[in-house]
Amino acid sequence: MAKRAWKIPLEESDELDPGLLDDEQESYLERCVERPDGTVEFLSIPLTPEDFLNPQLGDKWVQGRLHGRACLYFADILERHFSSEKDVLVLYDVKLLTDPRRKGPAPDVMVVRGARNPDPELDSFDPVEQGAIPSLVVEVLSQTRRIRKKDQEDKVVLYARAGIPDYLLVDPPRRKRGNLFQLKGYRLGPEGRYLQTEPDAQGRLLCASVGLRFGVSAQGDQMEVFDAHTGERLLSSREEEAGRKAAEVEVERLRVEIRLLKMSGR
Repeated sequence: MAKRAWKIPLEESDELDPGLLDDEQESYLERCVERPDGTVEFLSIPLTPEDFLNPQLGDKWVQGRLHGRACLYFADILERHFSSEKDVLVLYDVKLLTDPRRKGPAPDVMVVRGARNPDPELDSFDPVEQGAIPSLVVEVLSQTRRIRKKDQEDKVVLYARAGIPDYLLVDPPRRKRGNLFQLKGYRLGPEGRYLQTEPDAQGRLLCASVGLRFGVSAQGDQMEVFDAHTGERLLSSREEEAGRKAAEVEVERLRVEIRLLKMSGR
């Protein structure tokens, strides 16, 4: 029987063929720089691990369509799910200050409960000032190996030290392993260190701090998020819109069928 995508550890996927870099791409940073004469220039430079772990306000990382779509999917799903809970913030591309010198990374997506200032326009989040730490951080891995390792190694230590209960790593489809999504999760242990989250019988990873399970579809080509209490799969805006349109088409089909039956005198 073939392995489901979630059963393949992320580290193992990188070691399947170290020489095969057919989908290894450079990640770029777009940065606005002010010249001495007051003019502004936009630079496009390779993204370094240092900038990745401590970006400047306004930095934009160019990591490709798959990375962007995965980030938008999780931001959309989580925002919609927590929209009725006023004490929950869903933030993306917001700097998380994990250092007293106001340094820190900008997680792809994070969920925060109980922040003192739940302002959706925040450009940085300071756990000390806000009196709250993120419950969950989601990072979508880069296709650039040296940047990817920062999520897989450095941030595991960094987020555990910050006391973040759940850390989810999402590896988008890559050609060298069959274009399948992969997941890896960590939960904070009693000693303040991360323990790898074990999948349930369906291959889903529980993030108890937010009451959600994360998984991969049976085909491995789609991420899925489930309510841990009801088992219901959460729909993205796109999925809900597609379902609404399909329902409208079915209703119209039934109306036509009813009209035809009336016209035939049945």
